[in-house]
Amino acid sequence: MLLAIDPLSLDEQAHELIFNFIFTTLKHVI
Repeated sequence: MLLAIDPLSLDEQAHELIFNFIFTTLKHVI
């Protein structure tokens, strides 16, 4: 396990994942 991960970078990754998920979902819906 990586315990020395930067909380900020982790937050950015989470936001990126959420954004990509929403984007692909919208693309499939439209």
